[in-house]
Amino acid sequence: MPVIDVIAEGDEVAHILAGNPVGEAVQGKIDWERRFDHMQQHTGQHILSAAFERRGGYKTVSFHLGAESATIDLDSDRVGATQIEGAEELANRVVFENRLVQISFRPAAEAQQLDLRKPTFREGDIRLVEVEALIFPPAEAPTLAGPAAWNDLYSQGGPRQGPDAR
Repeated sequence: MPVIDVIAEGDEVAHILAGNPVGEAVQGKIDWERRFDHMQQHTGQHILSAAFERRGGYKTVSFHLGAESATIDLDSDRVGATQIEGAEELANRVVFENRLVQISFRPAAEAQQLDLRKPTFREGDIRLVEVEALIFPPAEAPTLAGPAAWNDLYSQGGPRQGPDAR
């Protein structure tokens, strides 16, 4: 039975199934192709979010992985084609330069002293993702460790407008 959505709230993770397996034993199995795709998208999200912040000071407020695309919600309704093109150019440069992506774990107190793109208030060990010479954000979901592997960063559909601009 396929998982159609995953919801993470704090330390809890819920897998939403395509059906209702009442009275059935359910065994999970990773769909590696989909998992790898999501890892690529998530790594690309870190790169693109950092590019938007560097190019215009835009902060990412949420991110969603989809079967066909990913969306990034920014904290502004004033993002236009020029800002998108600038962030896309920087993000693509990072990808095409094949910069190293490293994963590390640091105690929360140490991580909070770093210049993180996104502050963290979690406790315990914090998982950090570093794209060579670009970002050092905390990450709550798996990303790729190794060369960045996402090069289709901007949908030609253009930006959404209004308070829920993505």
